[in-house]
Amino acid sequence: MQLDNLTTVLLILGLASALFYMLYRLTRYAFILNGILLGILAFYLSSSNDLILISLVLICPLMLINTGLYVFLHKTDEPKSAESKYLKRYGYDPNLKRLRPRSENYRKPHRH
Repeated sequence: MQLDNLTTVLLILGLASALFYMLYRLTRYAFILNGILLGILAFYLSSSNDLILISLVLICPLMLINTGLYVFLHKTDEPKSAESKYLKRYGYDPNLKRLRPRSENYRKPHRH
């Protein structure tokens, strides 16, 4: 495969970016998998082209896209629903004119 044609290079970049995006939506190990796929692509294309040309034209832009996707699409561990019941919530109390802890089981004290 010749990398002299601009259409070929843009097609490879577009398809690889779409594949990277799909992997980020499917698995949390997408950064590692995308790196392995880049290595396989570089090995496959190095048989017919110069490795430096492949690195400059394809591998560097795809690594930049992979890193950008990792920064913006990487899912952090979200708290589980069981942990949310231990979070302390605050609400504004107009009588005290400040924030105070709010509880679902909170009862107002009786006034005699």
